Order: sequence, then structure tokens, then C-alpha cells
Amino acid sequence: MKRRVVLFNGPPSCGKDTAAIGLFERLTYQRLGLEHELHLSLERFSMPNKRAFAGMMGLNISTFGVVEVWEARKEEIIPSLGISYRQWQIDFSERFMKPLYGQAIFGQLLAERWLRRTVGLKEDQALIIPDSGFKSETEVLLRRGWDILLIRIHRPGTDFSKDSRSYLEFDPRPNLLQLDIQNDGTEADFQAHIVGVFQSWMKSLS
Repeated sequence: MKRRVVLFNGPPSCGKDTAAIGLFERLTYQRLGLEHELHLSLERFSMPNKRAFAGMMGLNISTFGVVEVWEARKEEIIPSLGISYRQWQIDFSERFMKPLYGQAIFGQLLAERWLRRTVGLKEDQALIIPDSGFKSETEVLLRRGWDILLIRIHRPGTDFSKDSRSYLEFDPRPNLLQLDIQNDGTEADFQAHIVGVFQSWMKSLS
């Protein structure tokens, strides 16, 4: 059994979720020219943050990590907290989790969740991650020897000024392909481009 990981990296509102969820749904319901069965998962490094926030506030959280109602209002100040949902996640990550458990904690937790959920499966595995942004987290996955596709998304008018993450760049490695993709057209064209990139990558590994 082989394990492949697709990481989307870019600033807020660049299209990471659109790319990741679109790819997940297309692969879930269509074979898309793949030569063999592929078990697909979608996970976020930030799921512990999101679940902690949802539990604290008594809110629902979807399978894709969408916390209602604040997911669509990330920058709005939450009256009871005095900060935004985005800032709460940054504080939880950078001021609580990482100082206590190490810079790579979210990568370690994600890898453990994926391995635990796929115990006993025999087909090849593919994991889609919409929120890559810290090198230490991705390093955890690279060190396991899994094949990694890192897609950096660039979209006009977006930047990291309100986010603690950044664009990721790594020295060349045998199990890593790094690509830069522009998101400056229609959503349909963007998603089709992502699917094409994934298909080409998979064929290069076979």
C-alpha cells in the first residue's frame, strides 16, 4: 500500500479550500483516469483548533472542519472573546499548543489520525490537506517517506498579512514535488487545473 499526500499552501482566500474540496469530491465520485482503487481522505492540520473552538462555544463542526457560524466570519470580533475566530485559532496554536507540545505537534497529530483511520485498508491511500503553512508540520509527513505534492496557490489581492502562515519552500527531495499555480480565472478552470495536476502527478508515480 502506498501513501500520497496533496498539500495546498497559500494565503487566506486564495482558493485552498475550493481546490482541496473540489479535488476530493471529483475523486470521490469519479475515477478520473486513475488506474487503480484509491482510498481518499481530507484532513486539516488545524482540525484540533477547530474542534476545540467548536467544543468551547457549543457549535457544530462539519466533516470538512467548517465551524458554523464563524467560519464565514473569520475576521469579525466575537463579543464574548473580544477577538476574531482567526485570531483565536492563531492564539490557540502559537501561544498554547506549540509552546507546550512542540512546533511539529499538528503534523504529528494529523499523521497519527490518518494512520489510525486507515488501519486494515489494503488499497493505496491519498490524503488532501487544504491548510498547509508551517514547514515543521510538513516535515513530519516528509520524514515518513510518503510521496508529497505541495501546491502553492497565488491569487491576486491575497497575502499573509492577517495570517501566521507563509508560502512553503523546501530543498529538492525524492518524495516531494513542489508547484506554483495561479488562481486568476474562473473557479471551473481553476478546479480543472488542479485535477489535471493531480492526475499527472499520480501517473508519474506509477
